[in-house]
Amino acid sequence: PLLKQIRTAPAVSAVLATVVLATPLIISADQVGYRALACVLAIDQWFKMLDYSRCLAQGATEKETFRRYAIFLLPFPLFLVQYPKQERESSPSAMMRKNLVTAIVSGLIFAVGYGLLAICSRIELFQSVFVLDHLMKLVIFIVSIEALSSSICAIEHRAGYKTEPLVHRIVASRSVANFWCRFNTRVHKWFLDNVFNRFGDNRRPLLGVCATFLLSGLFHELMFGIATSQFDGYQLTFFVLQIPGILISRVIARLANRAGYRGRVLGGAFTAFWLGSTSVFFFHGVDQVFPMYYAAEPFLR
Repeated sequence: PLLKQIRTAPAVSAVLATVVLATPLIISADQVGYRALACVLAIDQWFKMLDYSRCLAQGATEKETFRRYAIFLLPFPLFLVQYPKQERESSPSAMMRKNLVTAIVSGLIFAVGYGLLAICSRIELFQSVFVLDHLMKLVIFIVSIEALSSSICAIEHRAGYKTEPLVHRIVASRSVANFWCRFNTRVHKWFLDNVFNRFGDNRRPLLGVCATFLLSGLFHELMFGIATSQFDGYQLTFFVLQIPGILISRVIARLANRAGYRGRVLGGAFTAFWLGSTSVFFFHGVDQVFPMYYAAEPFLR
């Protein structure tokens, strides 16, 4: 019954979606892991409800029903948060077998990465030197998140959905901006339609970038704060710091195009340095959710 109201008053959808964001508070504060999982599911719903509202406000031509809306809200495929939901399609049996192998192998790589976290926590060098610990965990995270993305995508293909990986070869990023186009590609498209194009678009890219990363930072700050019952501002700091990184990367990208191979190496080195140093703020929150992440005493308090 609210669909007509959502069509005529998107604020109704915004209020309902905000209520959804508060649902992890139902879980006891000492259950940090479960709260974090609930936050992920709540954000998925928030993204979908607002994107659905945007599509209705723009005059979706298809006949909308509550059943179609409810199916769109299902958290599978993961973070496919743009309406309409990707339709299922049949796949050849050969591709089905390939997807199954990819899912298993990628899942095993992710499991190995998770195991390496436990092994590194017992090594004295990583326990005593935070910088080395952070760099090692960063490498493990990159390999593990790529593997997890491939496994999830293969499972979705196995189920008949034609989806893109959540993370697409972030190691190949030549700039900070390029990294954020490759990381969480599905949510990236949501921010492009719902934030960047509304506040800035290509005519005012600076305003669009600032709005996008400020909103993303506020989201992460809120969700990590709810999960850990601690608001420290580190998540917001991390995402705000990506704004100058993107602006600088534009200049480096132009220089890289002129300098050829050496320019590309310079761009990759700057990207690795910027994300490697600023990610200390992000992984501080990860360590609060998963205390075994860092072996050394965290740099931030």
